[in-house]
Amino acid sequence: MAFATIAVAFLALIIGAAFCFGGYKWFMILLPVWGFLTGFSAGAYSVSGVYGQSLLSIATIVAAGVILGLIFAVLVYLLFPVAVILLGASIGYSAGWTTMTYLGFSPGWIPAAIGIASAVALAVLAVRHHLPKYVIIVATAILGSIAMIMGILLLIGEVSLQGLEQEWPAHLVQAPATWLLAWTALAAVGLLVQLRRAWTYELDLSPQ
Repeated sequence: MAFATIAVAFLALIIGAAFCFGGYKWFMILLPVWGFLTGFSAGAYSVSGVYGQSLLSIATIVAAGVILGLIFAVLVYLLFPVAVILLGASIGYSAGWTTMTYLGFSPGWIPAAIGIASAVALAVLAVRHHLPKYVIIVATAILGSIAMIMGILLLIGEVSLQGLEQEWPAHLVQAPATWLLAWTALAAVGLLVQLRRAWTYELDLSPQ
């Protein structure tokens, strides 16, 4: 197994656990981390698509990933109310897309349309009813549990790093029932743990 795969798998497990069980309490720390990883993936993947993955292009790929990752990290920290809305919207889209795909629809405009509708609905609901706490808790529990399951699947060789970068939602939908149950259980436990902690802890959502 390649070192990169092992490193990504353990990183997914560690960060996934932090999101799943402590996403609300540590949100102001994890938010820039989430932004950096998102930006790094987007930058590195875009550059590798242009220059390929030769030895000479590795430095360019890493540099592009780091630069875009830092930009994303700063933006989501400074514009955290927007980031919370986008976080909720991303969960809505993933839920809509995954549900339609699981029901047998091929990836295309129908799952995408349902995903977009779900994203807008969840974002509007969160804003209208002032639910940033619960958006953060639900979103981080779900995203964290997904990251942990994907990390395990990488370690045991069920999915490849290249395939995971391109179509991780499809891997989740097509996974055996045992893994879907494990993901559901992890998300539920993370949700309960965060809700219990939220009774005695109120996150300061004002950037310092």
